[in-house]
Amino acid sequence: MYQGELKGLSPPESFSETFWVRWRADKINEFMGRLSATIKEIKPDCIISVSPNPLHFSLPAYLQDWLTWERKGYISEIVLQVYRSELEHFVLELERVEVELAKNNIPVAIGILSGLKNRPTSMSEISSQVQEVRERGFAGVSFFFYESLWKWAEDPPVVRERYIHNLFPTPVSRL
Repeated sequence: MYQGELKGLSPPESFSETFWVRWRADKINEFMGRLSATIKEIKPDCIISVSPNPLHFSLPAYLQDWLTWERKGYISEIVLQVYRSELEHFVLELERVEVELAKNNIPVAIGILSGLKNRPTSMSEISSQVQEVRERGFAGVSFFFYESLWKWAEDPPVVRERYIHNLFPTPVSRL
């Protein structure tokens, strides 16, 4: 396909070459446009939600150009995976221009890493990140992943459950 569109030019050897990344990402962008239109044709009120990494990583690594998807109206919401253990780095991701642009048009929630099997996340760290998300007016949080909230933490599940309940004492409507 690349050679056909570019008069026999071969794709570069490096998968990270800028034009090669852009060309492939644009193919996925076209697919997302068709996919979104098809879904909306069948169910116009369907919410199309994606959960990508931050754009500076997701575009070159996975060809996920979610800002273009948002700008073109292909998606209805984003749950951005901001899995950072340092609060300073976490906040920097929340304050990126592309995140703010998306947040001004569609709901953007933030995915918070609640721990890994061999590396639990403390409830104080989770609490600090939830607070930063709230202070910036995001549409909510999502925790990755379920087992790390309860099974692999240093605190007993009942303690963490109480802590989570205190973070979210009042039920909130999704919309």
